[in-house]
Amino acid sequence: MVDLSKLDKTKDLGVIKKAEDLIKNIGIPSQPKIVHEINKEVNKIKVDFKLLASLIEKDVALSAKVIKIANSPFFSTRKIETIEQALITLGVSNFKNIVVLTALKESVDKYSSNKDFNDKFFRHSSMVALCARTIAKKIKSPLYEMAYLLGLFHDCAVPLFMKKYKDYSDLVDLALYTVPLEALQGKYKSVIGLEDGRYYTNHCVAGYLVAKSWLLDENICNAICYHHFIDLSIHKNSMLEQLISILLVSEFIVERFDTSKDYTIKKDTKEVKQWAILHRQPISILSIDSEDLVDLQEDIFELLNQVSI
Repeated sequence: MVDLSKLDKTKDLGVIKKAEDLIKNIGIPSQPKIVHEINKEVNKIKVDFKLLASLIEKDVALSAKVIKIANSPFFSTRKIETIEQALITLGVSNFKNIVVLTALKESVDKYSSNKDFNDKFFRHSSMVALCARTIAKKIKSPLYEMAYLLGLFHDCAVPLFMKKYKDYSDLVDLALYTVPLEALQGKYKSVIGLEDGRYYTNHCVAGYLVAKSWLLDENICNAICYHHFIDLSIHKNSMLEQLISILLVSEFIVERFDTSKDYTIKKDTKEVKQWAILHRQPISILSIDSEDLVDLQEDIFELLNQVSI
């Protein structure tokens, strides 16, 4: 259960009940059996590559989807034609991430017929996941795999809201990105306030419940629940603080990449430095400063340019 006493504006337990009803109504499946089996195998001291490959190869359709994603610029520059080749080329960790990504995409596609939105959602989620893992590695954090999964799942409830509520399309862009500077300055409500006002719940709490059903690590689930709340002092958990900090920076950089003209580096760094001032906690937690953030943006823009489709 989410500890709502920690949330500034979401103290009513009805918020969780409403999110649970939403998920039950749409029928979101729990973690697929194949993901559970893959996780079980990769967590062994000695991983059996042939067994891993055989688990996926039992499902021809899934195998084709895994290979398709493995061949995307996000993961490989070499042609991959078989599941075993994907394992050998990409390594166990990346292979597991691809299986999870494929399963999540399959899950969303089952209840969302809006292809344009689905493509936008998975492009955004994939870029944030890649960005989060890159930032974690650059700051030498051991949480890079958790950061990747957090980036992938942080907005996992947004498609639910798109399906359930006809008027959600005018909030979806706010949901997929960081809290705007104007909302941070109190000029208008953030997306959480707007969602709570309309639906008596929000995509962060619903995302927490989806992540729990996929048996993700508790810190990832909690980070999803609180990822639009920038006061990190409420957590008293250094791992959770670091994960949310990585996600906040990742979303900020990906948002600027998505809105920058022809995906070139923005020369004006004023907005970056202003964002750093208003987000002192995550900047401090990651042991970086505004100049480091500018450098991170430049590196990640170059990376995203390489994988952009």
